[in-house]
Amino acid sequence: MKRDEALELMREILEGLRRSGLAEAGDPLGAETVLIGAGAALDSVGFVTFIAELEDRLSAGRREPVELILTDVWQFNRDDPFLSAGVLADYCAQEVAGRS
Repeated sequence: MKRDEALELMREILEGLRRSGLAEAGDPLGAETVLIGAGAALDSVGFVTFIAELEDRLSAGRREPVELILTDVWQFNRDDPFLSAGVLADYCAQEVAGRS
């Protein structure tokens, strides 16, 4: 999986959350979209749902499940939480590549 593929998958998930009412309407997801931090596109429930759905979709058709561990994301600092879609996409691509 490449970064652009991960971003497209995240776009689809965010749009689904918006249709179901778990996320407010807004701009389409892009690499700079904030997922955690000031101005985040999702609240805490929406974020957990987003990550769970992302893990499910990344794991589909694989022998081992893909687990996303935020503290393993290189640019994520839990003392100053901020996470963009681009950083998460890079991490997803890396995790999937490691399980191929």
